[in-house]
Amino acid sequence: MSWRRLQCSVCKTVMSIPLDQLATLLRTHTVVGCTAPHCPGILVARGRIITRRSTAESGATYAFQVARQARKRSLPPVEYFVDEEEDDGPVVSKPIKRQKAQDDDWAPPEQYTPAMRFTRQSMETNLRKKAPTGLTLKHVAQSKITAAVYGERSKCTNTPMGKVSAWSHAKKHGAPNAGRYTPASQNHYEWCHLQGVSLGGYTLASNLVAGHYALNTYMSVVEEHLRGKTAFAVDIQVHCSAPDVADFIVYAIYRDHDKKLMKKLNMDGRMKCFSALDRIRVKQDLKSAGL
Repeated sequence: MSWRRLQCSVCKTVMSIPLDQLATLLRTHTVVGCTAPHCPGILVARGRIITRRSTAESGATYAFQVARQARKRSLPPVEYFVDEEEDDGPVVSKPIKRQKAQDDDWAPPEQYTPAMRFTRQSMETNLRKKAPTGLTLKHVAQSKITAAVYGERSKCTNTPMGKVSAWSHAKKHGAPNAGRYTPASQNHYEWCHLQGVSLGGYTLASNLVAGHYALNTYMSVVEEHLRGKTAFAVDIQVHCSAPDVADFIVYAIYRDHDKKLMKKLNMDGRMKCFSALDRIRVKQDLKSAGL
């Protein structure tokens, strides 16, 4: 099976599609339109044909983007199975009830990797190195890393935050670089878990803050690296410029048994970019710190 990368001529969204599906689309349509809402662009081939599934699915896929178009439809409660792949033991499928979708930013699940979120440009070089003073502090004190709590991944983040989307909350409070959310956008705010779900965090108001897309990507990369490292604990301080709006995050990692500080990451909430090269750099820094 082979795939082709497609890129929108207007919004520059990139996604992969199986060649047989692309051929079917082209038989019935002269061109393939962009999947982003209200985008007038068309999808054009980019790069060489892909023969490895892992390469094709390392980023967004056409089927996934199309499925997002229906994300706001009401979903009746149904029974479905979730693989608890984040437990320390074997993968176990368990049935749970799905509630009606209440999150405007919700999308059908896909095998997730932070690589699906990377921007083309790397992190800016003029970002702040220290947390600003005088802002409201939201804090998750040293919390031991554990396996993901069953059912937390499926919870809507809007619900505990007053059923309000993060991007609209950020725009309302005048947060920097706060754009409107669309499936293809990379300049909007999202509800970020302070202690990530994959590290044992909960989807509660006390553990959520509106953060820029790039900031959330940064945190996802750190969580990806720390996942399963139960000998450590995380301590996250969020300096908020408005209620529940992250302006700066100090992400500290401690060794749990003696509370030794292993690494402190200063994350400027005004960042707009986080690339694959940034991921390599961050993971090398964490490894160098003994993590």
